[in-house]
Amino acid sequence: MKNIYAFLAVFFVGIFAANAQCPTCAPDLTCTNTTGTPQICPAIPPNATTGVYYEQVMTFFIPTDVVDPSSGINATLLQLTITDVSGIPFGLEFTLNDADGIFYPPQGENYGCATICGTPVLPGTYDIVISITALAEAFGFEVTQNDSFIITLIVEQGPGGTSTFTFDQSAGCGSIDVDYVATIGGDAGQLTTYSWDFGNGQTGTEADPSPVNYGAAGTYTASLQTVISNYVITSVNLAGVNGNWGGDADDLFSTADPYFTINNAAGSAVYTSGTVNNQTSASYSNVNFTLSNPPYTITFWDSDDITQDDNLGTSSFNIATGSQSFNSGNGTSGTINISLSEVTNISASTTVNVFPQPDASVSVNGDVISCPNDTMPTYYWYYDGVLISGESGSSLTMTESGYYSVYLQNEFGCSSTSEPYLYCAPVEVFWNAASDQLSVADTYDTYQWFYNGMLLQGAITYYLISPPNGVYAVQVTNSYGCTVTSEMITVNVGVEEIAMEDQLNIYPNPVTDVLNVQWNNTTESANLSIRDLSGRLVLVERVANGNAVLDLSNLSSGNYILELQMEEGSLRKQVVKL
Repeated sequence: MKNIYAFLAVFFVGIFAANAQCPTCAPDLTCTNTTGTPQICPAIPPNATTGVYYEQVMTFFIPTDVVDPSSGINATLLQLTITDVSGIPFGLEFTLNDADGIFYPPQGENYGCATICGTPVLPGTYDIVISITALAEAFGFEVTQNDSFIITLIVEQGPGGTSTFTFDQSAGCGSIDVDYVATIGGDAGQLTTYSWDFGNGQTGTEADPSPVNYGAAGTYTASLQTVISNYVITSVNLAGVNGNWGGDADDLFSTADPYFTINNAAGSAVYTSGTVNNQTSASYSNVNFTLSNPPYTITFWDSDDITQDDNLGTSSFNIATGSQSFNSGNGTSGTINISLSEVTNISASTTVNVFPQPDASVSVNGDVISCPNDTMPTYYWYYDGVLISGESGSSLTMTESGYYSVYLQNEFGCSSTSEPYLYCAPVEVFWNAASDQLSVADTYDTYQWFYNGMLLQGAITYYLISPPNGVYAVQVTNSYGCTVTSEMITVNVGVEEIAMEDQLNIYPNPVTDVLNVQWNNTTESANLSIRDLSGRLVLVERVANGNAVLDLSNLSSGNYILELQMEEGSLRKQVVKL
């Protein structure tokens, strides 16, 4: 039944949104099917866009008689309850038409709807986790299923802009880079200046500045002042003219009568000054000519009464504020004074929000992994990258070896994921007296057994059959690279082991040939045996009187376990043979 519940859960997300303000919806009664499975209309909600109001009505159809898509089992869906919803994008709200979040299909509640509305702030792909409880009946039995499911809602980055500039984002988490571009500029002959204040201590003067970094959480106001000005010739000073002004009748009794024209790129005169009589140098004030379509040249003339006016020379000049020199190259020279005349001065601003990035660090105590940041509204725990269903607290008890991580999201929709933590689960050894066998789970890559603290050569399977009495442990490795040694387990079949190990004394140890054995009980005989670390019996004797002398010269070098068995229990010592 799990697939049915997951399919139903997708759109019951609204009842847990605080202070939901979305309009009430009405279900679309044409949303139905005859296949025994729920139907959602539309099947996939459209993407949202930051800064743009979003509203979407989702209709769901819940049949009373359902068919599990995976098993084909017919069942009656008695009740479905939404128990929790987390991970909703900041700025969006959900309103369900059934406020209690409980649906009873057999009672005619086969339709419902939810309205998703609001203006999302942060772009991204959001995993919304929905927890449900479903009650179904199949084959006369009622089954309750608790589960959680993920739906994905994509919020796209929307365009941002003011009257004078655009920006590629206005909100982010932790740290963001915003790309600003001015959108207003003057004509080719005008000067446009930009004065940026990005609100973070940075300023700029370019139309397209480098991306601006906002590296700390906060609210910033970014503004731009755009000023457009015309270049205006205010006055012209003629320093001197060439000798090309003679030849007219008036020149017999006086000097030149200069005036100038401003000529466009085609050579046409677009401005003509007044004439200064009988001067070879002159000043022309109150020109006030706007240089709106460069490039321009200036040509000086000698005004004649009878003959054509004499051309005294043409010069180009720079268009920039201040005094600009001109020189025709043949003696006519001077300066042109240019200033700026402001025609447009406009300012605009926007707000940039940087929300705090939650800290997803974790700590581990034994088998419990915890997020110290325990006030977040949303926690998702993952095992080997797969969501662990039903785990939504700030801590988790780890049960299996593998990689664990936590995804958390704060109230602004900002999220972080911890670094994966490799947990190596403890290994447990089991003793089966009926089968006379020690074993661990057959799920590891390698095994190595130890007997009384010494490595058992060749004992590399997950089990030991008929192990001799003693203390055992096993070291295993798994596919994650974990190397884990079990707790020690004692095998003591048929006898009670004596705790006082100092009742048994052996010397010399290490031994070359002869080993002396002494124990406290001198009133009864005992069985003395020596085994190698694989458990093989290499020597056995019946001894008495509290002491024995053993010839070990025929034994190979290595480690052995000596065991003395008496009625009240057994004593063991490790023997090193040189």
